[in-house]
Amino acid sequence: MKTIIQVTAKIVLPLLLLFAAAVCTQAQQLNVGDVVVATQGGYQVWNPTLPTTQTPATMTIAGNDTAGCAFDSTFRMRAGVVLEPDPDEVVKFGIPFPSTITQTLTSGITGPPQSIVFDGHNNFFVGIPGATGTILEYDASGTLQHTFSGLPVDTSTFISLDINQAGTILYYTSGGFNIRGLDVPGGTFEPTIAVGAPITSFSITNSVVTFQATNTFTAGTTVTISGLSVGTYFNGQQLQILSTGLSGSAFEANVPAGAPSNLGSTHDTGTAALLTTTLFGLRVLTPSINAGFSGFLVAMGGDVNQITTSGNTGLVGPPFINGADGANNNWQALAFAPDGGEFWATNLANNGHLIEFNLSGGETTGNVFDTAASNDGGQSGVCVVGGFSAAQPTPVMKTFTLSPANNSNTFQFTTPSSTHVSLGNGVTGTSTQTNQLNETMVFVPNVPNSTQVKVTAWFIEIDSPPNTVGTSDPSNGSLPCLVVDSISNVNRCGVVKVEFNPDSPTVFSSVNFSLFTSESSVNPAWVSDEITTETTFIVDTGVGGTHHSTVYTLHEQPLSPPAGGEISCGYQNPITTSPSQPSGNTLPLKFGTAMSPADCRARNFLNSSTLMPTVSLVKLDPSGLTGTLVFKAKTAGGTSGPFPAYRFSPPSTWIININLSSIPKGCYIATTIDASNQIGSFSYSATTSPGAVLIEIGSHQCKGITAP
Repeated sequence: MKTIIQVTAKIVLPLLLLFAAAVCTQAQQLNVGDVVVATQGGYQVWNPTLPTTQTPATMTIAGNDTAGCAFDSTFRMRAGVVLEPDPDEVVKFGIPFPSTITQTLTSGITGPPQSIVFDGHNNFFVGIPGATGTILEYDASGTLQHTFSGLPVDTSTFISLDINQAGTILYYTSGGFNIRGLDVPGGTFEPTIAVGAPITSFSITNSVVTFQATNTFTAGTTVTISGLSVGTYFNGQQLQILSTGLSGSAFEANVPAGAPSNLGSTHDTGTAALLTTTLFGLRVLTPSINAGFSGFLVAMGGDVNQITTSGNTGLVGPPFINGADGANNNWQALAFAPDGGEFWATNLANNGHLIEFNLSGGETTGNVFDTAASNDGGQSGVCVVGGFSAAQPTPVMKTFTLSPANNSNTFQFTTPSSTHVSLGNGVTGTSTQTNQLNETMVFVPNVPNSTQVKVTAWFIEIDSPPNTVGTSDPSNGSLPCLVVDSISNVNRCGVVKVEFNPDSPTVFSSVNFSLFTSESSVNPAWVSDEITTETTFIVDTGVGGTHHSTVYTLHEQPLSPPAGGEISCGYQNPITTSPSQPSGNTLPLKFGTAMSPADCRARNFLNSSTLMPTVSLVKLDPSGLTGTLVFKAKTAGGTSGPFPAYRFSPPSTWIININLSSIPKGCYIATTIDASNQIGSFSYSATTSPGAVLIEIGSHQCKGITAP
């Protein structure tokens, strides 16, 4: 499969075909930056750009507690569901909203799936707490790949996962003071990181113990003492930090009632003593993503802190919450915002408050959202649309403002961080000859003096191992993602997400995509929202509501029979040269099939009467790269449709005669698609023109337009 997605350099390919689609923004969806919070009975979806008094959207799982969630690189959410009444399971939600569950997984799940994280290949890991911990690895299709069981944990009731940028180490907390690292896929362990504040000494006066240590905790935090070589009574004791005596090097707690009377007054503790606290939600800090911060970001109940490491000791940094939500604090779940410089966290002790904080210090907006997170049986989960793990590919974002006076723009995406880029199998480029993905954004206002529309598009390439590239959702037949090769021959899957602001019935916006591909053993297909296949232009993109977006991915429809079967020989006389101009008021299209291009040239045609061909006429815009669907024929053998269908003329020819009396003048491409998937789609003539054949309806309509 040779595929180019709008290359800027001219590259000649045999049997070139134009596939195109226009974004259809009919379905309401989650937008980048929306925050999803686990609750009892489903997930709440909060739009941070709306007032805190908004009624959140819901993703319902009736009667069940929900837990951790995460978005894959196609913007589909995987989520944990806790037994009650459904079994413990992981579900996948579709993209259109209200979201429906498109897949349910129970294989290998032996307890509540509390935490989910994706790697860079759309594989995902699920953390399950217990007497020993379990981590399950699934591929993009949801097939269980590995089970890591018998993992050491600090408690049996909690686990939180994250992954490093290389995708090679899973880190987890388990409700104690340890951060553990599991190498994947080998299953060996990194040295355990014990998190706390080293204690140099302590003293006791009037039943108050004063610890000499770097104070990184807030008043009211419950801490645990470990490693004391003297005064060992305190080892394992849970103490609550008092508001008195707090300083940079000392803090106080009450001596527990019933403590021995001979504890002494002053003790030198040595170097191994730590003041620790409980670690809950965990996120890996990556300097290139998280505003220069490194180490870990951890919800610690009383606050959220940065953890840096010194050897096998995790040092607790300054608190981020620092009383911003009052005196009642129980922070357990957190997630990064899309740009990585902020994070969202929920306070289970204060009406499930959801607040965004800047890593550089303080709340980013001051908005506090009252959620139902505190009613979720203590599971606690939060994820953000576009807030991907460090291992997932970073989206390339482009924005442009459209208006009636400036109503189109072409976005060009290039594989990031590489002088050699490729978006086509075997087709590569350099920094001076770059293969690029272009989307021509076409804005058409419904009314004069319409408001401006801001268009934002994100492009992601998913770097996938063979056979696990990912599939569309079941209602589309689970088409595999169309892979394209990089300079290192690594298969990649392209994803584009497009959003409009505003997006309402009074502002009509459409987005055109185009794809060039040679005919092969698969048919490429643009799939919107992983559900609807759109491989010709869609002109009527009715929009409605105010919170819309569309995700586009490129998939492949396998042919049956596969490669080695018949191929199309392209259009025959009289539509052969480019441009071709039909005479009179009829466009006659004819084609046949053969076993090979050589057989096509020799006119060794086959009896192909079992095909189900249909044809679309797309009127090109002046660029020749995008256009509008004007005519689509009924599928041969179909029983409905207002337009004529191909008919088979024995022994070997398919024929359709299109009446041009109602077809506007213009430059067109005719694309024939076989609904039975026995031959690849085509818009060429193998007789005289190996590229797409342009068809002129009217005089000189294709002047200045180059065939793709």
